[in-house]
Amino acid sequence: MKEMKKYIIGLAVILSLPLYGSVQEDVSAERGQTESEREKQFKYYWYAARNAQDNSRLDQALVLYQFCEMINPEDAKTKETIGLLYYEAEQLDKAEKYFRQAYMLDPGYCWRAYYAYMSYRWDEDATKIPYKLEILEKAAEANSQDAKLWEELASQYLSIGDWEHSFAAMDSMEAINGQDARCALTRARIYIYQNKYKKALQALDDYLKVNADEEDLLVMKSYLETYLKVSWMQRKHTYERVLALNPNNSNILNNYAYDMAERNENIEQAEQMAFKAVMIDGENPIILDTYAWILYKQGKKIMAQVYIQKALDQTPKYMPEHRKTIEKHYKKIMK
Repeated sequence: MKEMKKYIIGLAVILSLPLYGSVQEDVSAERGQTESEREKQFKYYWYAARNAQDNSRLDQALVLYQFCEMINPEDAKTKETIGLLYYEAEQLDKAEKYFRQAYMLDPGYCWRAYYAYMSYRWDEDATKIPYKLEILEKAAEANSQDAKLWEELASQYLSIGDWEHSFAAMDSMEAINGQDARCALTRARIYIYQNKYKKALQALDDYLKVNADEEDLLVMKSYLETYLKVSWMQRKHTYERVLALNPNNSNILNNYAYDMAERNENIEQAEQMAFKAVMIDGENPIILDTYAWILYKQGKKIMAQVYIQKALDQTPKYMPEHRKTIEKHYKKIMK
């Protein structure tokens, strides 16, 4: 404390300005100081503090920001900045105190630092999610036009399975920023979790009508179309759209090749695509199985046996459905 007071005195001399003791003593009115004069002093100290901070003179910046705090104790931005400086100095209790004060003064603007700090402090403690939501919800009441806030709310609602509020938060986010690919993907995943596969496909299609070149959404669309057994022409179209964006998408190459082979359609092209998938991801048992199956269909039995054996050897036990298919192919190929 003595060192801090000594530094304050030295700083005042350097700046050739008096300490703003009148505020601390609450006698500014007695001296006839007007609000405009207070504002000028606040701005002076603020910009001096900002300059010190930008030049990595953090101790000096902290003192200057504290002058600003004395001049205007209700300025949330000042308190938040002091909190950040304490955080950098690893004085975490003081940092939390100032983050909270800033948040309480202006939750709509100062939620990020407080929320980020408390999230860091609580880490992965699921019991703290209601408190995180409380911080975010209060901020949203104060500032409904912060898209990042709604995004974080949607994420927290998702973490507790509150689909309804998560959808509402994503709607608010998109009302500010326009359609968002992550929201479309998240909506689809929620619908899949709820076994509402047609709704999941519709959520993807709604986004892709406006933004056609989103590889992740198209990949998920292709999976859903396979599951829902939509027309082969539609599925081909989706495969082609993905490969136009990324010719090296091994999963789509694999699925497209397998579907063609099952229909005995363009079997040579199917082999080429399956081989390309193997070259990209040769440790994937599903891809190895597809290539082996296509080779077998072409009468290339010896090569097929090599790849189906490798596929079976690399299929983990936690993939029972895939292992069942691979074992079925294995029996036929090894006859």
